[in-house]
Amino acid sequence: MAVGGGGDAAGNSIVDIAVNSGDFDTLVAAVVGLALAWAYSAPPFRLKLNGWWGNAALPEFNTDTPAVRDFFAAFGGGLLLVDEAHSLGMLGDHGRGVTEAAGVEDDVDFIVGTFSKSLGAIGGYCVSNHPQLEAVRFAIRSYIFTASPSPSVIASTRAALRLMQQRPELRERLWDNAQRLYDGLKALGFQVSPQVSPVVAVTIKDRNQAIAWWQELLQRGAYVNLVMPPASPTSDSLLRCSVSAAHSNEQIDRIIDAFAALQPDSTAAAD
Repeated sequence: MAVGGGGDAAGNSIVDIAVNSGDFDTLVAAVVGLALAWAYSAPPFRLKLNGWWGNAALPEFNTDTPAVRDFFAAFGGGLLLVDEAHSLGMLGDHGRGVTEAAGVEDDVDFIVGTFSKSLGAIGGYCVSNHPQLEAVRFAIRSYIFTASPSPSVIASTRAALRLMQQRPELRERLWDNAQRLYDGLKALGFQVSPQVSPVVAVTIKDRNQAIAWWQELLQRGAYVNLVMPPASPTSDSLLRCSVSAAHSNEQIDRIIDAFAALQPDSTAAAD
């Protein structure tokens, strides 16, 4: 866990807490300690909770969302914001994201997300039933100084939203593909995350090995994203495979075969 600090234009203290996947207990301990330290001796502050690379720790966060709300209430109240950038269209019975999947939509004050992932467009959103949403329009520089989206972007985003609602089988197909790739890479001995998600990441200790494997996978017809420090959440590198509902079983198997051919002993990836 890493803790940093600073301030914003309004004079509020800002605390950044970076927590690795599965480290929820450490997160709670850090937040409680910081709150106790500042509750009686510092100006108002806000907390930015960072971490959870992919979906590895989402179930833990989902379960404790009401507890986070209770925590804020104990210190004079607060507003809870959830970023659904990686979960919109993927989680929940209707694809609304992690808050729907956890059954805590009524406990969340603001929801933000992006059009650039599951919707395949450009831009993003912030939604809320609170009047404070109006303040967001005037306080966020990235909103004030950004040009309005083009009509074609809005039209394509709305079309994607309609497909998301009308074709739930796409979401089922997405998870079938993700599970197939996850199981295949895990069976080969590669180090993958504790839980399956539409982004299946292989962790590699050696940076040069990660670069070499990324290039070799590309030569074998499998394009994956290479993530290295400081972009990766730890000192390790990642080969991130983004799965979609459009992939066929044959294509998923070709990706698995490409990983299997990286070297004679594939289990070396997990050492």
